[in-house]
Amino acid sequence: MKKQILFLLLITSIVTVKAQVSKYYPFPTSNAYWGGENESNDGSNLSVNDYGVLLAGDTTVNGKTYHQLYSAGGVTNSGSYTTYVYAGAFREDTVVRKVYMLVKGVDSLWYDFTLKANDSIGIPPQPGSGTSTGRDYVYSVDSIMIFGNYRMRINIANSKPNPKQILCSIIEGIGGTDGPFGIIAPPVPFEAVSYLLCFRQNTDTVQLNHGYFSYNCYEFGPLGVNTISASVQQFTVYPNPAANEVAITYLLQAGQNKVTMQLFNALGQMLTSNTISNSMGQINENISGLTNGIYYYTLSVNGVIAATSKLVVIH
Repeated sequence: MKKQILFLLLITSIVTVKAQVSKYYPFPTSNAYWGGENESNDGSNLSVNDYGVLLAGDTTVNGKTYHQLYSAGGVTNSGSYTTYVYAGAFREDTVVRKVYMLVKGVDSLWYDFTLKANDSIGIPPQPGSGTSTGRDYVYSVDSIMIFGNYRMRINIANSKPNPKQILCSIIEGIGGTDGPFGIIAPPVPFEAVSYLLCFRQNTDTVQLNHGYFSYNCYEFGPLGVNTISASVQQFTVYPNPAANEVAITYLLQAGQNKVTMQLFNALGQMLTSNTISNSMGQINENISGLTNGIYYYTLSVNGVIAATSKLVVIH
């Protein structure tokens, strides 16, 4: 009788563990942010670019719901820039554990979480590329702790059957570690790499790689909302809506320097840029030449956007 009880307990334990391991973690559809970094070096110059990818609403194409992604930036080792541009949209079939990306009207399989060790993946080397390794493949499948739970991680390598390099990994509910929503395409460019630095969902953040800069998960926000960070005490645009002229009032925390104020249109194109040398003040700008629409003023401190204010122009 005791043997039967022990046997039943063992079976129950195995089933429970299997159920825990087989749980699938889908991609978020709101309140999520992916921080990325691109690095390249041509032998004489190092170029580093930090940016972010975030969710911005849904769209329906051919009866299927896609979650839109926007790329927001950013800062480089030679300066800063501001952009908020459409980067694509994804959909997920959680039943078959596959993620599809819609880019320029083309829907493609992006991630497949049913892959197993030794399965082929990625794009075959093109003729004349100098490689003869065949497709990338799954080197191993393991798990990684994310927000207190283990998620599947698929590790991708090349040069089968003798891997020289693990290209990247793919994590359930997060995507590729070769950049926010990065895809697998061998070979990795010489002296050029992309990283997924961090992933944030709601209030939880996981650091996946450490970047070039001192901050590793700075969130570059969209230009579509009013935001203000701790380094800026005040940043207002008045009147708003406006027709001919606006007054931009600002107040910075003590010790702030390298401050730039810029004006962008709704497409993220920079229209004006002014360097600010005082910690407080007011700037009057003539906007009579702007067409009716929505614009955004940003205040960047040390190359990072610290405040954003929307402006509505109506003549």
